[in-house]
Amino acid sequence: MESFGVVGLLFLLVMVYLTYVEYKKSRLTQTTFAVWLFFWILAALLVIFQPYVNSIISDINIVRVLDLYMILGFMFLFAVAFYLFVIIKNAEKRVEEVVRKVALKSITSKGL
Repeated sequence: MESFGVVGLLFLLVMVYLTYVEYKKSRLTQTTFAVWLFFWILAALLVIFQPYVNSIISDINIVRVLDLYMILGFMFLFAVAFYLFVIIKNAEKRVEEVVRKVALKSITSKGL
């Protein structure tokens, strides 16, 4: 495995860890945790079995340097997408809590 493969695996391990931490903090549901975990494992398998992927890529004549830039770009975009997903989930939970408190306060103040 090339040094880039090792960097890719380290990145994916960090992302699996971050996904697990967010799940343990109850910021991710079990379903979303499973989806993200599946995605990270699939990406790790692509890195591990890179020779097979290279044979497929070489058949369609993609330049090696371009591959490197594209992979780095996709890794960055996936990390940003995960980060934004977690932020949105946190915001949804906070809005839900505020709405629930306001609704309960409204009901109790009317004496219903």
